[in-house]
Amino acid sequence: MAHLLEKAVISNFKSIDKLEISLQHYNVMVGYNNAGKSNILKAISWLFKKSNLGIEYFNETTKQVSVEGIITGVDESIMSRLVTNQATAMQHYIKNSKLIIRRIQDSPKSSPKLQVLLENPDDGNSEWRDPPTGLEAGISLLFPEPIFINAMEDAAEDSSKYKTSTTIGKLLSSIFTTIQNEYVDTINQAFSSFQDLFCSSGTNRIKELVTFDDDVSRVISTFFPGLSIKAQIPEIEFKEILKSATISTFEEGDSNGKDISLLGHGAQRAIQMGLIKYLADQKRSHGTITNNTLLLVEEPELYMHPQAIDNVRDALMSLSNAGFQVLISTHSPRLVTKDDVRTTILVTKLNNHTRIRKTLLEAVSEVEKKAPTQLDLLFQLSNSSNILFSDRVLLIEGDTEYWIFEKMFEKVIGKPLSFYKTSIVKLRGCGDIKKTKEVLRVMDVPCKAIADLDFAFHTGKQQGLISDSHQDYQACKIAFQTLANDPKNRITLDNSGWPCKNDHRTAEEMYEILGNTKSILESIEGIHNHYKDQNIWVWKHGSFDVYLGLKSKNSEQWENMLEDLEKKPLENCLHYHQEVMDCMKWLIE
Repeated sequence: MAHLLEKAVISNFKSIDKLEISLQHYNVMVGYNNAGKSNILKAISWLFKKSNLGIEYFNETTKQVSVEGIITGVDESIMSRLVTNQATAMQHYIKNSKLIIRRIQDSPKSSPKLQVLLENPDDGNSEWRDPPTGLEAGISLLFPEPIFINAMEDAAEDSSKYKTSTTIGKLLSSIFTTIQNEYVDTINQAFSSFQDLFCSSGTNRIKELVTFDDDVSRVISTFFPGLSIKAQIPEIEFKEILKSATISTFEEGDSNGKDISLLGHGAQRAIQMGLIKYLADQKRSHGTITNNTLLLVEEPELYMHPQAIDNVRDALMSLSNAGFQVLISTHSPRLVTKDDVRTTILVTKLNNHTRIRKTLLEAVSEVEKKAPTQLDLLFQLSNSSNILFSDRVLLIEGDTEYWIFEKMFEKVIGKPLSFYKTSIVKLRGCGDIKKTKEVLRVMDVPCKAIADLDFAFHTGKQQGLISDSHQDYQACKIAFQTLANDPKNRITLDNSGWPCKNDHRTAEEMYEILGNTKSILESIEGIHNHYKDQNIWVWKHGSFDVYLGLKSKNSEQWENMLEDLEKKPLENCLHYHQEVMDCMKWLIE
């Protein structure tokens, strides 16, 4: 499929003031309810499906509604498939295989119209023009009427009743020509026999109709001599019969079909998706694909069990390679693969206006210019689709935090992190905190991080988050030198003056000793506040495990702690429980 809608620019459409959305063959869109995902789908559909917009579609009634589309890949191979007048009308407006169109409506009382952008080769200026004869038909061939499946749509209606707007209608219409061409003689013979029996010109008209014609004509002739009638039964056309087509469902061992509306919502949705998949298979089997049908689906995961959602995802991705350009909105991480995370469209709302954040791929590319490191960071973040389904993100570095933190937060605050639209993203280590925070900043996703005390002096210094000359930093460094001079502490320092593992203690245990040295607590508080100003919470007494009283990091220890949090008061589960409570409250500030 060579051509596609590469970008849409939407203005003054419902909750949208103005936004640009870049599109590929397969597109996933996420965002909280009422962010405006449906409005984006409707606006794109309107670009290719003319309809009069009511006042409810205007963000501001005094401004024009406009949806602009940039269509790329309209090359010679595409143009050669159009009829002459369509190709001639379109050629004048194509530059570098790109065609730019827009649909506008000036007011709720006016009619919408399509326009095409013409670039002047002499001065480089461009202007919008009304399309010449043939161009709109050519565009309709490239992009037929979109298939829009609304989240709240009646799947039984869409999948079982023939209408030009339903999936079954589009499916049957797509195979109508094939059937008619292959069985033309059989169809004509069947219809000819019917017309011979029932039509007024039929040579074997049934006697009941002949008797009716003669009897009524005799009565009429008494009022109007010479006037007669014949009952006219319309000639049957195959396309008219098609309009009565429907679908019945059969379960194993059941020879009597039943209406699709009698099935559960999950089965109805499955049939709906199956029809679309079949439609794609039909297009693929016919080889060259001239058009690119927009398939716009709201929440395809509705009513589906997890395995069925996976199947729907695979089918939709397959459709994007079979003559469809797919754009879905979803609340399900199962519909977002690791690769999809990178380009998933993030929809949010600011000041009651729908807007789109930068994708993960765009943000990482902006933050990290070196390709190998960029790909490494991108791969890591791509494994956390949580980023896409949250308004705020909490970065953690350890396995213990991953197991315990959400339960602890709910214990302290009384509500889960999800209530605050916050999700946890586990990093490989504290070395990724700074760069990940920068990526999320570019994506406009608010972010906070949790780190152990060693981060403040080692990684934080390396990443420029604290200066070597910082007063509290120097005070802690001197304190470590004093502690290391006392043999009972069993503290070993490296060449830079910070703890390193020895035969008796881990570096983590040495930082715990620092965190419990009364003479230096004021400086540690200063360090803590320095990082808190950068949205990083540094544990003042060492690692998170210290607060939990854990002596080892394994699933058994974590399970026991979760059980304690469930049954015991917080102060009985934790050391320094007030600091933990302060941390949880800080997260939702």
